[in-house]
Amino acid sequence: MEWVNLHISTQLRHPSFVGSSPAERGTWLSVLAYACSIECGGRLEGAATWRDRQWQQAAGVTLREVKSAYKLLAIDGEDIIINGYPDEREREIQQKRNAGSAKTDRKAMAARMNGVKGGRKKPNENPTEEPNETEQKNPTDNPTPNPTEPIEGEGEGEGELEGEGEVARVREIIPTPCVGDTEVVAAILLDPMFHKIFFAYPAGRRGTAPRAIAQIFAGLDPPPVLADVLAALQQYSNSDEWQREKGRFVPRMARWIESRAWEGAAQCKPRREWKTKTTAAR
Repeated sequence: MEWVNLHISTQLRHPSFVGSSPAERGTWLSVLAYACSIECGGRLEGAATWRDRQWQQAAGVTLREVKSAYKLLAIDGEDIIINGYPDEREREIQQKRNAGSAKTDRKAMAARMNGVKGGRKKPNENPTEEPNETEQKNPTDNPTPNPTEPIEGEGEGEGELEGEGEVARVREIIPTPCVGDTEVVAAILLDPMFHKIFFAYPAGRRGTAPRAIAQIFAGLDPPPVLADVLAALQQYSNSDEWQREKGRFVPRMARWIESRAWEGAAQCKPRREWKTKTTAAR
């Protein structure tokens, strides 16, 4: 989400907000803005274990400030729960985004089918004269083509828009760099390798906007090689842990990147293939 609505009665006049100091309110607002940018559902997974540097890079606050705002930022195990998070608004935006992506794919498919049929008919610039009486009486001079025979030009244009739906989907979901983006974030957003990483991650566990993911990549030190990240992601996607129980144990994309989990891809176990045991003949 690129912006946040603050409801007066449920947020700004809530007892937890009114009873907090101005510094604690500012800390909550900074963390809320970061959480909305990554669309985390109001829960920052693993954020309770972050150090000052991670908090400063992500939300521009310190660990001490986060702990002091306990009325507005609750600690649940290793996670941070942001009070007043607009989760309903987040679901609404994600539904619209998914609907827009599906609509774009349908348009691309319609364009591709239109290309298969030869494209739009062009107006006849040189219309022929109407047939005379002799031509009307002898229809065999212009026989109707046999439907079983191939028609000249049939299939022309097929494949011209191959991959157009994927390009449109990238343009629809991956935002273009804006004025507020740093040079590093802008470069990541335009990198096709970043697009592959984002779409290769399990859709149900992304939970984060593409720009926020790019910001996380930009804040990593040392900076990762995106090609290595993609290779490791593909290895994780085929691992036993990620395939078990319909991806229940797949972490959120933001957490997977922040922990530099791709560096441990060599330790993940591949998906087990169960083989049928055969009994020896007696």
